[in-house]
Amino acid sequence: MFQKKATDMAEEYGGEVAGDLVEGAINQASAQDNEAGIGDLLGQFTGGQGNKLQGLFGMLGGSGEGMEGRASEKGMDPSLITGMLSMLKGGGGASDEGGGGFNMGSLLQVAQMLTKGGGAGGGADGFLSLLNGLGGDGAGSSNKIMQVLVGLGKSYFAMKRGKDQNMQDWGQAGTNQNMEGNESGFMNWAMSLIKDLIFPGKKSKEVIDEDPSDKPTDPNDVKGWYDGHPEIGKMQKDIFDDVLDITGDDDPDVSEDEDPPLIPSPKGWEPDCSVLDEPTILFLNTNILLDLRREWRFLYSSKAHGKDFDAFFGAIEFQGPTILVITTPDGAMVGVFASTSWCDTEGGWTGNGDTYIFGCKPKMSIFYSTGKDENFMSLDRNSGLGVGGKIGRFGLGLDASLESGTFHEDVETFDLPPNPPQGLGEQFEVAHVEVWGLGPAPNPSDERNSSNIRKPNLELKGGNVDMNDLLSQIS
Repeated sequence: MFQKKATDMAEEYGGEVAGDLVEGAINQASAQDNEAGIGDLLGQFTGGQGNKLQGLFGMLGGSGEGMEGRASEKGMDPSLITGMLSMLKGGGGASDEGGGGFNMGSLLQVAQMLTKGGGAGGGADGFLSLLNGLGGDGAGSSNKIMQVLVGLGKSYFAMKRGKDQNMQDWGQAGTNQNMEGNESGFMNWAMSLIKDLIFPGKKSKEVIDEDPSDKPTDPNDVKGWYDGHPEIGKMQKDIFDDVLDITGDDDPDVSEDEDPPLIPSPKGWEPDCSVLDEPTILFLNTNILLDLRREWRFLYSSKAHGKDFDAFFGAIEFQGPTILVITTPDGAMVGVFASTSWCDTEGGWTGNGDTYIFGCKPKMSIFYSTGKDENFMSLDRNSGLGVGGKIGRFGLGLDASLESGTFHEDVETFDLPPNPPQGLGEQFEVAHVEVWGLGPAPNPSDERNSSNIRKPNLELKGGNVDMNDLLSQIS
């Protein structure tokens, strides 16, 4: 039965010759794999996926060169190709380039580990096998992990650009013009992820200048870290689903309704309105609340609208949670995830502890709330926009001309790094500002009615002064 399905699928791919090839290949493989439990392995896949894997094996004839060529043509990064070929050949180290071969049993085992999350460690076992496939000393070192992470990021986007509408729309909105930042961007993205593994429990401000490279790792720690970053597993599955041709609606693990995309759908964009590149969108979207990740709405860009504070103010007010991005002339990129709607706070504050400041360039980091005060978001037509700190001395501020900003690392609202990121200082020049609304568009009237502006209690009569509130909000 197995042989007939494989032969039929191979003929569908490549005609009678391919059918003859797969029949011969399976006859050879069956002698090698009597104990491999091919039937059991096929049982891990749907019928359609199993047939596709059999057909792929027949089309390639178990050739390592054929698989390498297919993966390369699809857009897979060389580091992932090396790891996959080593897994297929049953090796624990880097495989010879090209050549060699693999049997049906090993193809099914690799497909299960990399796409189905098979094994006690789930998809993490497949990730660890990719690391081992790179070979060399310290195959589980942080350098190897970063190499695979960068390979995953580059492969995911290379393989999706031509067929994913979200990525095509982002390309028109700006990423096609900003692709020169992708190489360093994917490295920064990998660096931001691996710091959680190498420096567990440390705050971003404590490790932003630490070098996580060339550090040994424990496989059990890697598995826990991998499971804590589901975006890694999502990329791994999608990439190898594509290369092994088992993506499809008959895959019970795929649930688009429940699983937000890694890259959001941009709505209302204008051509070349954004300075964001692909790694930055990936970083930002995977660090916001799950229910906000599916859709980003274009609200404002100084590239599209000019530096007009009235237009800026009107575009972002009562629009729900937002991502605000600021760049400087020398390439620094920072911003704010605002957890609630911006509104005219008239000297007060709004927002909650889900709000945070982020850096994207030169390094990717998230700086969360400390819980020491509630001075999260301020917006005023005269003083501009600010988050954290005090009125007039914000953690991160943007003046009403949109021409300059301020950064003060000593505020208590957020855990900001002791040394300002490159390109920032107490006063810095602003090159560009853009804002995206997150999730479906809210009703502005509802947002207005639910806004909660906190102002300093300056009532001094009758002993009603709240000194903690007063001291936290005035100089």
